[in-house]
Amino acid sequence: ILAHFKSPSSAIKDASSTGRCGNALMHGIRTVSIPSIAYVATLIQFVLSSQSNMSRGHKAQFSYETCYNNIVRTTFEELDNAQLASLLTWWNGRIFSDIVDDDKDDKDEYSVMAMMKAQAAARRAATTVP
Repeated sequence: ILAHFKSPSSAIKDASSTGRCGNALMHGIRTVSIPSIAYVATLIQFVLSSQSNMSRGHKAQFSYETCYNNIVRTTFEELDNAQLASLLTWWNGRIFSDIVDDDKDDKDEYSVMAMMKAQAAARRAATTVP
């Protein structure tokens, strides 16, 4: 996960230089999200498989789309808010421990984080209605 977000060499503890910047720096990502964890987990599944391409699971192939969706859905359905916060805090501490997060994006009602929080709240509300 470090290699994906930060840089390939950041995953190696003894690496003295970072040859290129990672996806997080290029795209202004400062925190880990459940979908980003699911994406990396799905990539790892693909790398460890013998398939030559990522598919939606046609015929006898593994469905990476289903894998990703199952991870995201199960995480949001099975973990309560405190567990989700704990999980994300743990991952953010491992991946972005060198970045100070001032939470300024949370205050913008149009930020990705604000939209994700609103979607999660709507999902929870929809499942609690009898």
